[in-house]
Amino acid sequence: QRDFYLWPEDDPDQWERCVSQNATARAHNLHRGVLNDVLHKRVRTNDKGYEYVRTTVGGYRVAWCDEVDEES
Repeated sequence: QRDFYLWPEDDPDQWERCVSQNATARAHNLHRGVLNDVLHKRVRTNDKGYEYVRTTVGGYRVAWCDEVDEES
């Protein structure tokens, strides 16, 4: 389990450090599978055959702490 940051899509200054995907999904009423897809940048295919990567979950953005901290 890796720690990750979660912040509202429209307010990046309100970030929160999270340690559990399950607990975070419950606390923010998010779909855990989508949260996991966004964190892992999983490629999905829509019904028309176009590939895409989800960037938000329930109005939030998320990123692994180690990836964000490396950029700083």
